[in-house]
Amino acid sequence: MRGLSGVRGSGHGFPSWGLWALVIPVLVAACGEDDGAQLASVPLTEGQFGALLAGSDGEQLLPVVLRNEHGEPTAVTGAVWMDADGSSMVLDLDPETGLPLKLVFGDFIVLFSNWNEAGTLADVARIYGPTGYIQILRRQPIGVLMPDASSPSGMVTSAVTCLPDCPSKERTQAELLKAAGVGLSMASCGLAAVASWGAMLLPCAGTVVSGARMVTPEDSWLHAPLERAEKLLNGIDILQCGGLDLGSCFSVVLGRAAGEREQAAAREEAYQALVQDANDRLMNGEIQSGWEQGTVPECDNHYKCTPGLTLNCIEGGSKTCLPDCTWSDCPKPSGGGGGSCSVPGDGDSVCAGLIKQVEAQCAASGGRIVGWTKSKAACVAAYKCWANGCPCLFSCGLKCGNDSGCAQSCFTEAGANAQAEAAACAACDTPEVNGQCQTGG
Repeated sequence: MRGLSGVRGSGHGFPSWGLWALVIPVLVAACGEDDGAQLASVPLTEGQFGALLAGSDGEQLLPVVLRNEHGEPTAVTGAVWMDADGSSMVLDLDPETGLPLKLVFGDFIVLFSNWNEAGTLADVARIYGPTGYIQILRRQPIGVLMPDASSPSGMVTSAVTCLPDCPSKERTQAELLKAAGVGLSMASCGLAAVASWGAMLLPCAGTVVSGARMVTPEDSWLHAPLERAEKLLNGIDILQCGGLDLGSCFSVVLGRAAGEREQAAAREEAYQALVQDANDRLMNGEIQSGWEQGTVPECDNHYKCTPGLTLNCIEGGSKTCLPDCTWSDCPKPSGGGGGSCSVPGDGDSVCAGLIKQVEAQCAASGGRIVGWTKSKAACVAAYKCWANGCPCLFSCGLKCGNDSGCAQSCFTEAGANAQAEAAACAACDTPEVNGQCQTGG
């Protein structure tokens, strides 16, 4: 028996379906509709990180793990959280209890000590290196901040229930991410709620780190298709993943996360004397809660970045972290009007890559391509239709994903009309290739 089945370019690389998926959220936003935040997780089989959880708002969460001699994760020792604007938090966890030990956020360093047996109270030292600031707080009620609660809920002593002997790889992946997410929620959101540290609340408003996500069923993100993960990552301008295949984009994410851990270690080393002083005072029971030294940081309640940090913008140019710890705007595209947006990538090379993907998919199933129901030429023509007819819709879709506020700002800055561009591309075909795969039976 021999059969023919259609195989499409499915987003493992820059668009075919990837293009369609990245532009669709902007079309939806232009119509005033919103299908809610999306999450997608991907297991990582080697290295310091055990998995990746990506959100449609540009967030990423990666648990730091210990592995056994077979490379299997056995414990979570920390987490790295990153957003699309260059902010990050690096967390150290106690691998036995899952409770926070230390959090580094820009030039802030927070130490946790003397947890009670229930894992709901801890002593805390907060450090801000540039001003030599230390604050000691005793017996702070720290838990997972739930959306409908005015104060943190109680917290069990560990978020991990089955490591290192979970019944499946999927269960292991879920446990790793929940341990990382719960730990980060406690160390940032939960602590900020009781100590009024606005700077710590940054991840709490997102889609990745939240009490609700961590205590509800994870099927929606655990079993999400890789195409969704690729779409979400391609929409994060800081990653510059447009045009990269899924594996290459993962490498970019892992490289950035590893770099954030290195930068956190460098900040600890730079402020080593201050950290040691804070730790000594934290361990000294005679130091009362509320004790302070140094100058209170000016960015205490709105810290989004370390002043002086520079990041590239997807439209070109760069943005800089200002003295008030907020980002400057990306430079506006030159030329004005809807044609001022540039579309990254080339239709010919993108569609050639999709041809290779389809051929590989077919070969993986033991077959070969015997014909094309949608050819490379048709793919290139459709790509050019999008790039020429609605360049701002295309580029703003890559930049903003499902963030309608970001998309609207992107259109405004470019001088573009979203509805007009959507109408201009309404008749454009989807840039894709579709092959007929012949397999033996």
